[in-house]
Amino acid sequence: METPTTYDDLIYWIYQASHSPEMWPDILAALKQHLGSSHAFMMLRDGVSGMPAAFHESGFDDGHFEKYQAYYFDKDPWTAGLSQYRYGQFHASHKVCDDRQFITSEIYNDFARPAGFRHSIGYLNVTNTNNNMLEVAFMREEKRGVYDDPLVASATRLVRHIDRSLKLSMSLEAQSTLLSQQSTTIMDALQQPVLLLCKGKMIYSNPYFAENRHQFSFLFASHAEREKMHVRSDFIQSVEYIAASGHQEAQWPVRNPKVTLTIGHIPYQEMTAWGKETKLMTMVKLQPKNRSQNQNKNQIVASNSTKHGRLSREWLESYGALSGAEVDVLWLLCQGKSVNDIAQQRRTSVGTARQQVKSIMAKTGHASQLSLVSDIYQSFINR
Repeated sequence: METPTTYDDLIYWIYQASHSPEMWPDILAALKQHLGSSHAFMMLRDGVSGMPAAFHESGFDDGHFEKYQAYYFDKDPWTAGLSQYRYGQFHASHKVCDDRQFITSEIYNDFARPAGFRHSIGYLNVTNTNNNMLEVAFMREEKRGVYDDPLVASATRLVRHIDRSLKLSMSLEAQSTLLSQQSTTIMDALQQPVLLLCKGKMIYSNPYFAENRHQFSFLFASHAEREKMHVRSDFIQSVEYIAASGHQEAQWPVRNPKVTLTIGHIPYQEMTAWGKETKLMTMVKLQPKNRSQNQNKNQIVASNSTKHGRLSREWLESYGALSGAEVDVLWLLCQGKSVNDIAQQRRTSVGTARQQVKSIMAKTGHASQLSLVSDIYQSFINR
């Protein structure tokens, strides 16, 4: 797709990003040109003074924005000043922030000036009921002067389109779930029934379960549902509740149990308004309750929990030459924690947590968090 050159083209691109969020850096590049700017970013914060949780940017050197995340999110007179003005509308930096205070601030001298910009415009808006704060800003160098009122008004015309695109993207329930090939290969080969559950739905069952589903008729509401492989919703809800409670073994139903569950997790990628995020879905292995001591040769083999055990932090210590802090971070990644969650739990900055994740991937030879976590589970199962 060609770079947009007209206002209508810009609007079209903005709405295209509702289902293709990877377009935002290119859109920001086009918008900054339209607004006579050299740099741009859009960022999601946990409140005005909260830690940045996600961002897109254009014009910054690699790693420069991570430096902002790591050190300056709580010392930002620009955002603090912006928060005192009307939300959902662009405002110029020289009007919302004391200029003398700004040029002596850390964020200007350690973040803005090294990047080569001096003046900016930006707006804030609340994105949802959790009070997450969206911040969008454009910047330019000293010689181009402050943003005048007509240019600020031109930028404000774009706000409703940016907000609508992001809200549309966030409200799409049919998110893309990308299961790693390594994960399905492992589960396809297991000689025991395995299901994958996500957000109240069964999204995968291995061939062993499909071939032997007649032994689990109690998991289906009817014969027709069994033939369609539609597992009962109350079973799925029960398993996801058990998994969320931290339990790794359970029986179902609670009264008159018919199956023993061994519960774990498998990483997957979900498309959000901010791109792909690595999360965990629930993996459940099924072991029917023995009706007698003598098992029929066709009966499903029980899950050998003593053989596979449970992934632990201690086991991760043998996975690559990692420092103690990196093992802690990796352990949290394997539990489905985001970089922001890890930073909060370990009481470090997001930038520090992000650099630790990058270091782990470099040391273990992985290009993505999904590949890393998938390989850990595969190595653990096959050990």
